[in-house]
Amino acid sequence: MNETFEGRQGEGAGMGGVFGAEQAVQRTPEEEFLAAMLAGRDVSDLVDPDEAREAEEQRIAAMDEVQREAYFEHEALQTVFDDIRLRSRGGELTTPDYWESVDLVPEHMEAGAFTALVFDTIIDAQAKAQERREAAEAAAKEASFADAAAVEASGAEARQGADAPAPADPDADVSGEPAVQPVASATPEAAAGGSDEAAGNHGLAAEASEEAWELDDIAVLEGSSVYLYSTDEMSESFARWAFLAAENDDVATLVENARHESKVYPRPMKAKSLTNRPVYMTAERIAAAFEAVQESGLYPDVKTCSASNGDVYFYSTDYLSDAQAKALAEWESVERRANM
Repeated sequence: MNETFEGRQGEGAGMGGVFGAEQAVQRTPEEEFLAAMLAGRDVSDLVDPDEAREAEEQRIAAMDEVQREAYFEHEALQTVFDDIRLRSRGGELTTPDYWESVDLVPEHMEAGAFTALVFDTIIDAQAKAQERREAAEAAAKEASFADAAAVEASGAEARQGADAPAPADPDADVSGEPAVQPVASATPEAAAGGSDEAAGNHGLAAEASEEAWELDDIAVLEGSSVYLYSTDEMSESFARWAFLAAENDDVATLVENARHESKVYPRPMKAKSLTNRPVYMTAERIAAAFEAVQESGLYPDVKTCSASNGDVYFYSTDYLSDAQAKALAEWESVERRANM
């Protein structure tokens, strides 16, 4: 991946300026070490890259076969998930075939087995995340009910105390115990629901403290192949267009885009926009796709119009009338530019 250097302080900045601490950069361990040296920083807390690499190699060599395979599987999975996000940022979907083409499959695994591991990991991580959310919501509701019950009990006790006659001796303890037991004063065992339940909660806490995959952003689109992308890095609509382009379904691409533009904005879709990323259709393919749309009779709402300068547009009569589409096309191609 190309590195990007931000915040360069003027022309002719020296090496210290380029690699200084103020630079927002992405560096390898070697570059980080060099940057610290050039900037005159204390490097006692930095690890020499060669020593770190040697230590890691020794750690791997000390593993047994099962541990080593698990290590390489974990590293491969991390690379795959990072790569899905990186490619999504660049507007690209990812297929399982890609992992094999760039040698991301661990040597001890078949490509199909690794693909199954990737999807099992995503499904498991997302299921566990959903369980955590549901547990948090249930705990919040339970806490809310407990707070409401405590307030109600406190109010009832206060009302009862106000109705009772005052004791003859002001220093006498009438009740012998506080009216309401504060929640915070409950024993740890009681708060946990007993020693057995406390032990179970401790086990859950220990399990939750282990490293967990955070994969809620990984989404899947299924067609002739399976495509993955990150919802943090790519919008759902862009992913859908990229999916249709990858599937080489020109008719569906034209129809879905025309309907989307007509519904969401609302405006007709300029035919030339289909030549752009991520679709990249040629003018000939666009014309052939609309001809297929008309001949199929399956999309009676999808029509075409033109601006006075010859620009061609597509739209859906489910969301735009013929007159609206024509007027908006003229505005976009002719009038808007004349008024700029």
